[in-house]
Amino acid sequence: AGKEAVPEEDLSSYYVEVYDTVKYQDYLETHQGAAHPEGEITVAGGDFSDAGEGFSQVREYEGRQNVALTAQEGSITWEVEVPEAGFYQIQMEYYPMEGKNNAIEREIYINGELPFDGAQYLVFSRNWENKTRVERDARDNDIRPAQVEAPKWMSTYCEDSSGYEREPYSFYFEKGKNSISLASVKEPVAIASLTLRQAPRRPSYTDYLTSAKADGAMEAPVGNVIKIQGEDAAYKSDSTLYPVNDRTSPKTEPYDAAKIRMNSIGGNNWNQVGQWITWEVEIPVDGLYEIAVKYKQSIKQGVTVVRSLEIDGESPFEEARELRFYYENDWQIAKLGSEEEAYQFYLKE
Repeated sequence: AGKEAVPEEDLSSYYVEVYDTVKYQDYLETHQGAAHPEGEITVAGGDFSDAGEGFSQVREYEGRQNVALTAQEGSITWEVEVPEAGFYQIQMEYYPMEGKNNAIEREIYINGELPFDGAQYLVFSRNWENKTRVERDARDNDIRPAQVEAPKWMSTYCEDSSGYEREPYSFYFEKGKNSISLASVKEPVAIASLTLRQAPRRPSYTDYLTSAKADGAMEAPVGNVIKIQGEDAAYKSDSTLYPVNDRTSPKTEPYDAAKIRMNSIGGNNWNQVGQWITWEVEIPVDGLYEIAVKYKQSIKQGVTVVRSLEIDGESPFEEARELRFYYENDWQIAKLGSEEEAYQFYLKE
């Protein structure tokens, strides 16, 4: 009372969006018994049916044809013809465009509706690398290399950013014409394609090893030891995953009791679901290799830290998705594996 009324067209700035969604498990149960078709349906990023201001289609972008350039605000919609009703997982090929260096966030709508709680929190990482090699200053201390973005085409499934769901999200599509919409939450991104498919199923370790040996895989010759320093990562998902110095033990390499040496990576900065670090390794000869990791997990006492291993972009077997690292207030060396055995990984020259 006594104050000038706010014009109705300006009230939108006061609204808080409330999502009327169901839990993911309830969503799956709603369509219980639905098929998981094996076919693939791919739509090019540039073949969208509707898009907001600032979105555009380009014939070629960074080596890909018919690409959609999406802005950090607004939404884009594609129409897809689905030959068989059922659950499909959605794989997106994307290229992080220049923005504010944050992770890319999107909401996904199927036929105009947010299908379940969690579909409004899809996160797509960027790709970072060291700007230079580790150099030393006039006092013989290592200088931490700056982190720079190294954008490239990346492919990933729409999945749970909180990490509770281990498999990519499954979305239900009716037979016939359906729509997929992505609403921008944060950062622009180029999209080459969306593919509806079933994510490949990983074998058990036993089946993986049996299959590798059936293909002629043999244990790598004795003496083929390949060492990669942790700080020499090729790529990482976040600019905070830079080389760090640990002076607590001469077990680190390189080590100096007085000087700063960049001799490890991760630590307390590697604590979020979805963060990843990639190393490149040159394999001298085909064979079955064991992988040992020198690590220190002294932050979470009483907690087992879990990491997922991928080789050339894929987890080789189911157990590799849940590798455990135990608490110890010192550096330790452990082979990746179960309590019963060290895993063998088939690596090709």
